[in-house]
Amino acid sequence: MYLFPYSMATKLIDWLGVDFERIYNERGGMQREQLKLINKYSVLMQAKTNAYMTIKRLERSKNKANIDFAKNIKNTMTGTLSSEILQTLASSPNADEIIIEWQPSSAEEERATHALHYGKRMTIKQAEKLGLGVEYNCQCGMKIIAGQKHVQKITTKINRGKKA
Repeated sequence: MYLFPYSMATKLIDWLGVDFERIYNERGGMQREQLKLINKYSVLMQAKTNAYMTIKRLERSKNKANIDFAKNIKNTMTGTLSSEILQTLASSPNADEIIIEWQPSSAEEERATHALHYGKRMTIKQAEKLGLGVEYNCQCGMKIIAGQKHVQKITTKINRGKKA
């Protein structure tokens, strides 16, 4: 079993129907219909909080007119959700039983600190402590060597838009 938290986050946000081209409301917030959609899914609450922080940061920019708010908000929400997926696995009651093999990144530019671990086996907790999968927009993957049933149970809940 392979798990790619960044891809999983992207697919989940797409499945939930968040329309990033319609999310920003020009008043420092989010469009009501998009906010209602996000609020239906408990898994997106931290991503929503970080999206608001991104909006506030972008609002203060001297280059505001040239900023793609939709792209920035999408990156923030995807990165947050991706990180939360790994953190949820690492903090689960059976985390010590989840053994992974770290897989290469799908990003255009890989992080040298992550590349050092490609092919290495470790617990999911060790990966989190090393910053693997939790650093913003990490696009690395992992092969689940042991603990698949625990991972499957958690990812099934997440894929339904619920906190695990």
